[in-house]
Amino acid sequence: MNYEIASPFPVPEDVFMVKPLSGYSKHHRGKVIYPAAFNNV
Repeated sequence: MNYEIASPFPVPEDVFMVKPLSGYSKHHRGKVIYPAAFNNV
């Protein structure tokens, strides 16, 4: 299923996973943004 949520960096589809939460709605979509501390990990 495609939740229309994108990684902020190139990553294979088989390792970028999304788990819908109980409050999930189809209009919740976009790009994941990590805190700056993760930029060089």
